[in-house]
Amino acid sequence: MAASDLLMEAAVLAPLVLLLAAAARTDLRDRRIPDGINAALLALGLAVAVFGVGTVPWPMALAGAGAGLVVTAAARLLLGRRAVGLGDVKMTTAVGAWL
Repeated sequence: MAASDLLMEAAVLAPLVLLLAAAARTDLRDRRIPDGINAALLALGLAVAVFGVGTVPWPMALAGAGAGLVVTAAARLLLGRRAVGLGDVKMTTAVGAWL
């Protein structure tokens, strides 16, 4: 892999890492994940896919977001309201767009 490819990949993944770190910090401190972080993760994940700079094509990013939502919503239904918070549901949906 060329150095320019590695640089592009690092530039694409940097916002993901920074947003996940911010989410982890606020979740540990306040036991909540702000909607703004989740919305930014979802929007960036889909944008990266749509513009073709990531490794996942946009239909797969959309499917990943949907799968994240379905799996986490099912866990919430099966395990009860206290099993996962709504921020966790949104985070799983947003991360699904990147995967």
